[in-house]
Amino acid sequence: MDINGIPLHPLVVHAAVVFVPLTAVLAALAFVPRWRTTATYLAAAAGLLAAAFSLLAEQSGGDLLDRVAETDLLELHEELAEAVVPLSLAAAGLLAVLALLSWGRPASLAALNARLAAHPRILTALRLAALAVALAATVQMFFVGETGAQSVWGGR
Repeated sequence: MDINGIPLHPLVVHAAVVFVPLTAVLAALAFVPRWRTTATYLAAAAGLLAAAFSLLAEQSGGDLLDRVAETDLLELHEELAEAVVPLSLAAAGLLAVLALLSWGRPASLAALNARLAAHPRILTALRLAALAVALAATVQMFFVGETGAQSVWGGR
């Protein structure tokens, strides 16, 4: 897949590199009571975009791999990249649940949120899980990006 002769992979990778860590930052801001609702909605949106761009990067990377010579570093890059999509999807899912709970519609979600409010540790555990997974995706993205850059640029 190309856009004006440029492989799609390096273009969508940069979007994933922005949205994966942004998801983690927004998930962390959801712990600040004053910003909780807004940060949760934004984190869920960023998480969905991170998952979509990560999936697109993985698919376009597979296409690009068919056109370049495989090296050990490129193989490592591919192996590391396999974990980003599931981590991004898990973070997006947890954050989407938190966003839906704070939205409170339909009424059944509002009732569930009210019951959960009586047990704040459950919501805190969900927020912690979302943050942990988003941070894991960010760290994994760093290593994927590092090996990808090394495979392209080497010692230049």
